[in-house]
Amino acid sequence: MKRLATASLALLISAVLVSAEPATQPTSGPTSQSVDPKTATLPAAIEEFVALLEKDDAKGVQKRWSADEKASKEIADLWERMQGAHKTYDYRKWVAKAAEATDKFTIGGHTFGHLHVDWSKTADGWRIGHVWVCR
Repeated sequence: MKRLATASLALLISAVLVSAEPATQPTSGPTSQSVDPKTATLPAAIEEFVALLEKDDAKGVQKRWSADEKASKEIADLWERMQGAHKTYDYRKWVAKAAEATDKFTIGGHTFGHLHVDWSKTADGWRIGHVWVCR
């Protein structure tokens, strides 16, 4: 009986400790708060871009991250291909490299499905300036 009481007490203490741990935000993937496109770092912009890509929210990407109408149209035209490339190559692997970018950065490329998503630093922050296929 004493052994059972000790085990029950240990389970109760364990449950209390686990429930007292602070909630943490995921380090990647969709977040509940959007970043401000005008002030976002490129890694933060790419994280949100990927989250919107995974949510199948092309309009969100166009509205928040395209530099102009031309880029917006390219995003719409190549949306399914971008989703496929992300599933194959995981665009999050570019986040760490993006921290080194100063004014231009490309996700994808010739060896990554031939799809290029070109980001540029503008007066309005980081934006997708061009989405294109090299083959």
